[in-house]
Amino acid sequence: MNAELKPLPEIARTVAVTVDQARYWLSLLGITPARQGKVRMVPATAAVLLASVARMVTDGVAPGEACRRVIASPTEAPTSIAVANPDNLPVPAGRVDQLERAIMALVESHRQESEARKREADQARADTALLLEAHRLESERHRTQVADLQTRLSAVAATMTNESDARRADADHARRQADDTQQRLAQVRAEVTQLARRATADTAVPTVLLEPPRPVKPWQPPTPAPRLEGWRRIVTHLVNPAGLRRR
Repeated sequence: MNAELKPLPEIARTVAVTVDQARYWLSLLGITPARQGKVRMVPATAAVLLASVARMVTDGVAPGEACRRVIASPTEAPTSIAVANPDNLPVPAGRVDQLERAIMALVESHRQESEARKREADQARADTALLLEAHRLESERHRTQVADLQTRLSAVAATMTNESDARRADADHARRQADDTQQRLAQVRAEVTQLARRATADTAVPTVLLEPPRPVKPWQPPTPAPRLEGWRRIVTHLVNPAGLRRR
């Protein structure tokens, strides 16, 4: 039975690693590429082994440890795999069986990993459904609270509107009262002015009252006449006896 050979660069691209990484990992796995001209050729089954090593390395396992795990798998993968030479020599049947067992072990491992990932996906979907349900319930609770707040705000707005209307009505009433008071004051002033004009026209002010006041001379006793003596007294007694009286 002849093993199918593929170019090493093609295998590296299939596994998504570089050619140097693939050649290094193949050396750790005990696989020696065969040369055909300038191209290194490896069995097509090596791609499965390299894919397993790449998956372990991606999970954080060192390349050497990953290769040891692949070699020491429960199917007892061989420590070295012979590769057909350029002359297309037949591959021993025992080693082909070992390769098939290794591939089947990888397939089983992949199936188990797929089932584990499926369980994780189912759990994630269940968790997502729970989160969505919790979010829906929370949204409904929020909507209820928002509706309650809107009702309260509407009641407060109606109360404020009524109070504003009442205050506006009170202000209009007070303004009308102020206008009425001003009109009454204007009427009273007009009546007072008319009464004052009538009083001025009916009562003529005397001219004497319009003159400035005259100065008042204080009263003083009269100066007594000089006392008559001698012949003046005798003559006055004969001519004017009243002149002898004291003044």
